[in-house]
Amino acid sequence: MKSINYSELKKTILFFLVGFPSYVLAVVLNYYIVEFTNISILISYLLVLILQVIMNFFLNLNYVFKSSSSKNTLLKFKHFSFSIIAVRILDWSLFALIISLFDIWYIFVQTSNILVFGLMKYVLSKKIFE
Repeated sequence: MKSINYSELKKTILFFLVGFPSYVLAVVLNYYIVEFTNISILISYLLVLILQVIMNFFLNLNYVFKSSSSKNTLLKFKHFSFSIIAVRILDWSLFALIISLFDIWYIFVQTSNILVFGLMKYVLSKKIFE
């Protein structure tokens, strides 16, 4: 039986904890944009996802992967953005599909997607930052 890598587990938990502020901001911002402006749910969620990619890059760079490789920060941002945006396209597509097919509150779907795609984003982030 393989033993648990506690260092990796700690980093994974930290990844989710560090992402929590951007999640809270994203939910509040998405709710505000949808409920108090004339912007559609799908456009609002797209804007929120872009903001989260930028915010999460800097949070991960400074808190989760701070002892990372000597790669140039701009190069890391480029790789992070393209990789995470690919995941976010899947995220947005699933979000759009669910809210168009089912009568489910969009904030619930947004929260569920965080759980669905979180581990995938961690694996990609680890490859980029380390």
